Amino acid sequence: INAMEGAIASIDAYASLFPIDTDNISDIDKNTLVLTMSEALKIEIMRDIAKTINSIYTLPEFVGEDGDVVEPYGGTLAEYEACFTELARLVKKTVYKINEK
Repeated sequence: INAMEGAIASIDAYASLFPIDTDNISDIDKNTLVLTMSEALKIEIMRDIAKTINSIYTLPEFVGEDGDVVEPYGGTLAEYEACFTELARLVKKTVYKINEK
């Protein structure tokens, strides 16, 4: 997997390396928080393992925002940098929200 120096690889890239085995999801239970970049991925996960998880959100949705994080796969360096910036901002808000509880 290649990524911009100092950044993370695409979520889809990681998902392809570590797919969720819906027949053996012992590490995932009703207390697991699942955050996705997009509504489409959220729906896919809900379809596959919704019976196991109560908390599935898009990252923006979890912090009270609308929309999806745009996957920059195949895009320009500027698009990857914009995605990285957006993810960093949303993750920071997520940490604050989780720590409030």
